[in-house]
Amino acid sequence: MLMIGRKSAENAESAWKALREWFAMFERSIVLVSGGVDSSLLLSAAAKANHGATIAVTADSPSLARGELQQVKDFVAGLGVKHVLLTTGEIEDPRYRENRGDRCYFCKKALYEELERELPRLISDCSRVAVVDGTNVDDLHDHRPSRPASKEHGIRHPYVELGISKSTIREVGRLQGLSMWDKPAMACLSSRIQTGITVSSEKIALIESAEREVQALGFTSVRVRYHESGRDGASESIARIEVPEGEIQLLINSETRLRVASALRALGFSHVTIDLEGYKRGGRAIKLSGSQ
Repeated sequence: MLMIGRKSAENAESAWKALREWFAMFERSIVLVSGGVDSSLLLSAAAKANHGATIAVTADSPSLARGELQQVKDFVAGLGVKHVLLTTGEIEDPRYRENRGDRCYFCKKALYEELERELPRLISDCSRVAVVDGTNVDDLHDHRPSRPASKEHGIRHPYVELGISKSTIREVGRLQGLSMWDKPAMACLSSRIQTGITVSSEKIALIESAEREVQALGFTSVRVRYHESGRDGASESIARIEVPEGEIQLLINSETRLRVASALRALGFSHVTIDLEGYKRGGRAIKLSGSQ
């Protein structure tokens, strides 16, 4: 459990106040909500500042796990905020499917373009509307191929403008009683596919099913990384399972290991492996022998 000292609590209260005041500057707010603590807290602040003029928007993409989507729906419904699901077509873009390292740019661009098409139907006067996402100051130090797309489409980042970090967001979320205040970061399912391997709806669905199978065994966080090994013109799919370092022993327990291997092979994976270094945010670029 995160222990919050007096100073940290004061910082969290100050950040929460600043967020509400930021949203109060606008007549309407559209918050892009993915289900993580960043965007969920942002939506909470917008709803507190101007409840009736806040709209939550979520990209209903194949790369968003159905369980994650349901959690987003439940959270937004609990706030009583209007929720718009936008079907995005990034999977139809060959530049997205090529998965060359800039996939996220085309994903976000598809969302922003769809939102711009829908905006006139959502809001009659767009002159004082803020379209925001949950980018925080820590994200500025990460490689984010999607960042140019947000700049091109005028997406605002309240956390960045106010200098709010991830740790402060979690502290504020805890104090405000958000159930996901300590939820691990959850990148989209397409991020599990090794760079250079073509993204497809079938692979995304396979990864989602595999993670659900492993998660059901009691692991707190699961990533199933998708690799391929090709020899003699044939391609074989490889699952590389990551769980937190403290849970690796449970995964390699003979009974659990065999259950996982059997389940994932039944889903369609040719080979099932365990990453002995444990879960690492963003995974690692591993080049397998014979991979394409």
